[in-house]
Amino acid sequence: MDDAQSGRPGTREQLRLVLFPDLTPEEGRLRVAAAFARAEDKERAQRVEQLAKDPDLDEELLRSLRRLSDDEYGEPIDLN
Repeated sequence: MDDAQSGRPGTREQLRLVLFPDLTPEEGRLRVAAAFARAEDKERAQRVEQLAKDPDLDEELLRSLRRLSDDEYGEPIDLN
């Protein structure tokens, strides 16, 4: 039995409800569709995989988050 026959929302609709509950259904569906389209981009996926292999990625992400926090709140926050 598939989702439509059971009366439950489909997988993409469930994603929309979880990820974008405050958006209109149309806008949420557009964003989910765009995410799936980007996920199908093999070249982009390879670039992400290469970046994920970088042993310094965690520290770089933390530095970026700290900069964003400093910009938004005007004071550093402890992310440790």
